[in-house]
Amino acid sequence: KEGTTTADAVAEKILNNSADNNQNSASAGTLKSEQIQKLLAQLYILQGTYSSSVDSVIEQCKAEYHSLEPAQQTKANKAKIVSKNIGVLSSMESQCDGQVATIVSQISSLDSSLAKQIQAQYESAKAAKKAEVLNRYS
Repeated sequence: KEGTTTADAVAEKILNNSADNNQNSASAGTLKSEQIQKLLAQLYILQGTYSSSVDSVIEQCKAEYHSLEPAQQTKANKAKIVSKNIGVLSSMESQCDGQVATIVSQISSLDSSLAKQIQAQYESAKAAKKAEVLNRYS
């Protein structure tokens, strides 16, 4: 979307502009850039881990639904299965939010503008994933 920052654009900013963030010393700028890159890598790992975990819970719900007798494969039973698992998904979201907040806080101490962009991108990606799941399985 125009006007939004993607994770790749944030990574590109890190790689292309790290020296601009600290003009006092080239080595300090490099160290800062390396720290940010490591933190960004942690975010990518979290994204993959939690996205995979969400997909796994969804697959478990689908499997449970499809294991029902055809006459029992109703919207009401689908809703029951989803309701049973919504707490797991909510807990996973809270854990991920906490881990992202910790990393973004660390990035903020190095580059507050970048941290704000990353947080906005995270919220946007999370909302898009929720919308995708709801649209696909509603």
